Amino acid sequence: MRNRNVRMVLAAVALTCCARPPALRLDATRRVVLDTSDVSAASRPCSRPWPTNIGGVWRPTAGDVARADTLVVTELARRLSGVRWWVPRPDSLRPHASDYYRQYVGILIAGQRVLYVNGFHRDLLRFQKDTLDWTRRFLNVCDGGELLFGAEVWLQRRVVRQFVFNGRA
Repeated sequence: MRNRNVRMVLAAVALTCCARPPALRLDATRRVVLDTSDVSAASRPCSRPWPTNIGGVWRPTAGDVARADTLVVTELARRLSGVRWWVPRPDSLRPHASDYYRQYVGILIAGQRVLYVNGFHRDLLRFQKDTLDWTRRFLNVCDGGELLFGAEVWLQRRVVRQFVFNGRA
């Protein structure tokens, strides 16, 4: 009987240690490609840097955005898992990558097509009046910490660069 209990505990530990993380859900209704005219509005984020040496703009396809979104949401999940919160909170109250909306703008840097992503947590839709038009206008919020982020997605290299959460007030 004792050996059986030990084997059950060891099996449970092995399953816990080796289990795959849950698959990230990519909700296409939470992403949008903004018009290239919004690049000027996007170029002045309040709490984080903006890419330099932009040589132009381009209009990404749905496939471009889907590929970028996979990279972004994966990187967001990785970054959120390493956040040290000011106040300890249970996992149910922590932001998850699937909670974020993403705005994409196509820019050219050194002749390369890059997607800049502006991301924000779903709770901002409840508290910020200017987010009501998030599908048409670049959302620019000062501070906010890990509830907002920006990043460059270099599609040809399949890499996310300059991933930055907003500053904390």
